Amino acid sequence: MIKEMIRQQLLTLHTCLVCKVLELYSDGTAKVQPCTMMQTAKGTVKQHVALDGVPILDQIRSTISVGKACVVVFAERDISAVRYAEFALPSASRHHSLSDGIIIGTIDGSGTVIPGESSAPLPSETATAKTSTNKKTNGTEVQVDVKVSRQSGNKLQAKSDGLFVAESPDTNTTYNISKDGSTLKLIGSDGSESSVAIPESKNTKYKLTKNGNTITLTGSDGTSSNVLDSDTKYWLGGYYNRVLTDGPTFVLDDSNGGSSIAHVPNTFTSPKTNIQFAIGRYENIGDGYKVILDLAFFAPNSFGYGMGTDISGYRDYPVIINSYITLHFGESSTKRFLVRIITSARSDMAIVPARAIVRQLDSASAYSNAKWQVFLGHTDDTVRKGLVTAIRICLNNGTCSDVTGIEAKTFTYLATSIIGDWIERPRVEINTYDITTTEIDTILELSSQNAPDVAFTGDYNDLSNKPTIPDISGKQDKFTAVTHNANTAVGSATKPVYVAANGVATPISHSVNADVPANAKFTDTTYSNATTSKPGLMSATDKTNLNANTLARHTHSNKATLDKLTDAQLTKLDGIDPDLYLPKAGGVMTGDIDMKANKRDILVGTHKANTSSGTPIACGTIDTDKKFDEMLPTMRSYIGTYHYKTSSAEAWYDMISVRHRNGHSDGSNWGMYIYAKLFGGNLQWNLNTNKNTWQGERTLLDSVNYTSYAAKSSHTHEMIVNNSKLIAGSNNAAQWCRLGTLTSFENFSTAVISVWSGDGANGNASQNSWFEIHIKDGWQSTQSTTKACGVTVYRTHCDKVKVKVIPTAHNTFTVWVYLPWAYWNGNYAVNGRYKTWTTDFTHQTAEPEGTGADTAYYDQAFLTSTVAKATEATVLAETAWTDVPETNISPRYGKNIKYLKSGNTVYVRGSISFSASLNNPCCGTMPSDLLPDDYQDHVFTAWNLLGGVPTAYPVVLAKDGKITLMNPTSTAQWFEAGRAYNFNFNYHIG
Repeated sequence: MIKEMIRQQLLTLHTCLVCKVLELYSDGTAKVQPCTMMQTAKGTVKQHVALDGVPILDQIRSTISVGKACVVVFAERDISAVRYAEFALPSASRHHSLSDGIIIGTIDGSGTVIPGESSAPLPSETATAKTSTNKKTNGTEVQVDVKVSRQSGNKLQAKSDGLFVAESPDTNTTYNISKDGSTLKLIGSDGSESSVAIPESKNTKYKLTKNGNTITLTGSDGTSSNVLDSDTKYWLGGYYNRVLTDGPTFVLDDSNGGSSIAHVPNTFTSPKTNIQFAIGRYENIGDGYKVILDLAFFAPNSFGYGMGTDISGYRDYPVIINSYITLHFGESSTKRFLVRIITSARSDMAIVPARAIVRQLDSASAYSNAKWQVFLGHTDDTVRKGLVTAIRICLNNGTCSDVTGIEAKTFTYLATSIIGDWIERPRVEINTYDITTTEIDTILELSSQNAPDVAFTGDYNDLSNKPTIPDISGKQDKFTAVTHNANTAVGSATKPVYVAANGVATPISHSVNADVPANAKFTDTTYSNATTSKPGLMSATDKTNLNANTLARHTHSNKATLDKLTDAQLTKLDGIDPDLYLPKAGGVMTGDIDMKANKRDILVGTHKANTSSGTPIACGTIDTDKKFDEMLPTMRSYIGTYHYKTSSAEAWYDMISVRHRNGHSDGSNWGMYIYAKLFGGNLQWNLNTNKNTWQGERTLLDSVNYTSYAAKSSHTHEMIVNNSKLIAGSNNAAQWCRLGTLTSFENFSTAVISVWSGDGANGNASQNSWFEIHIKDGWQSTQSTTKACGVTVYRTHCDKVKVKVIPTAHNTFTVWVYLPWAYWNGNYAVNGRYKTWTTDFTHQTAEPEGTGADTAYYDQAFLTSTVAKATEATVLAETAWTDVPETNISPRYGKNIKYLKSGNTVYVRGSISFSASLNNPCCGTMPSDLLPDDYQDHVFTAWNLLGGVPTAYPVVLAKDGKITLMNPTSTAQWFEAGRAYNFNFNYHIG
């Protein structure tokens, strides 16, 4: 078994397959079909899946074709990234995968052209052949000028010592230009000759042009002459991924669309191509220059004769780089320059001489004298065994600061070595910007665009365009020439030089900034003292007065205001005693301020005083929606009107509020207030004993209200009468009534408010209603209004009554009741253990604002009565149907579950639908006083018509009061969302 497992595992590792080419792609990849078949474990024979996107080895791309058999090898690891010469960490689980194949050759016998043996025919009419300029998909096409020699036959041959092309019709002619007196000759190596005469009186310029087979020499005076030549050109193809192929390909195209292709490993070539470059780095370099263009190329070590450490056999090959650079200055101004760099390519680290020539190409004179500098450097590429040459073209900072954009196109003329190697672009692992470069000789070539329009040809005996020279004859004798011995210093920076009468440069005898001031003026003028009408020197008296004026000098920040004062106003101000007016800050009053005569007030804000002795507020009005205990601590002491108004209530009070230290500093923590309602009532007061702590409002006793709060001296305790308070103001409308404010004795203290009311007073028993409000103060570790108390309401014949007890402090509660009848007048009484009760009755239609305490309602019906008969029958006490509390209830859409207690029997009935499908949902929790005394779970049965078939399910009343519907099956979420479930049951208590 282990051997079989190993064998199966080895079958997944692929090393080499013979495949058939199905498709070829322009990116140098192919789709191939493995020719070997596979057999499954069941014996089924089938083909491999076709492999797509398989890279082709560069050397065979021109020979491989669809339908051929090819050899595909599979790399040891993932080649997705490394195939582009990028370093990458392959997947640990990917070995010899079919996805990592490379086509390395074909095996049908065609192969490539063998050097020295194979050849390809030329077109029949090479005189019309032309150079192809097509852009290759994965590389740049390169022009090649090929040396031609006479050979037999019309063939392009590939030999180890170079490339040879047949004679017909190209004669491999070279041309020389020579000048004999006034005759300019164009002489070809084939014996052809043409000449033009050059008039001695003209500065004629000549230009060589070539069109087809015609080479023309044209003069600026209109003369021309031409000779015929062949226009045959060849181009080098097969470039891929920016790296030259091992076997260059020559292609000869003719005008009829025909072509001849041959692969030539070794040849004399001069490729012309665009070198990789970057624009606009604007890196500072040298002394005041910025880099605007970077160039680089690579030459392998084999680029020469010699090998090893002996460099005597190395050879330099000329490299000419033409960079056409356009500088943009703003939106509409451009200047074009040609930067030509002449150097040599070699594969050792020796310093290679280089020179750069800059020429402005347009006629505009602006920036024609811009400073250019070219830097050149080399570094050794130890990985690829060769030399990287870096060239940096720079422009001075001053010109760069005006440049808004740069365009560049670079053409580099290179050469291969005698053994067929080539100059390449640098590989990506070499950072050309880190190569150390030095300045090379950079000159600005003069032309008519950047120099005066003078003659640049001929000799100075024929200055036909000479500038006008002024006549200075007869003027030299009117001057004495200055004489001075060379290399001899005269004078210094502090001893100026003058020319003596004999013409000798002579230093003066004084030193500047030493015994003579730098701006000294030698004069014998005598000055008198200045007067009001004549300038002169300052007298001692003038100096004394000046010093006094300087000491008295000051400025006015309110000068603009002072300038507006009239003479009359200034006169009035002169008579004012400054001691009669207080400054804006500080000062002490020594008399009274009369506010009476002009009926004016001094307005003081209600904000807290800035000092402990600040002025209190008197007779003002405070408009606010905040209550006393919230608003008054933020103010200073106050006497006046307090207007309280919200969206649902409004009241006016006459108020006296005293704050500790007039509210200054910690004065907001202590204080007291006394107030009376605007429309009558007792004086109420409250004491603030610490931050947010009030004792609670109390009533001040007087001769009128004394009897309402204190018993007469003749009172007895046999009966207390008239101890209830009045509820009045109904006007045929149900309303919310505020009874007053309760202040408790804090934790566990209890008060009960009994309210007697009802629906009118027409002598009917059905119009009487009674409810009690049980308020218990809650225990708190941290005092707050949250959970300050709990409220229970016991209602008799008044199930529409509502109660809202609003905590305003941890022990202070405002009590509101909703009386649902049209005529609800009645009475109430407060009992229990509490600190204070403050009656503050008012009524309104809207529910009062504020968060009420937790409140529960219990409705009662007294069904016990006696009848006028000999014997007395007792009727069972029965409650009304009451909602089962929703404690612990599951999510639901709707619910109507009620209970009723009749004697010792409790009846429960209801219906519920849930908002989600559930397993064992809870329907609510029964009150604790209505649970069976056996403390056991009780199970009842309910029925559901599921699909028309009655299905039973349990209803459990747990010992903690929870009512739960139990899933009767093993199916999850049996109780479906949205379906109504009905049940009813009863049990005994007591």
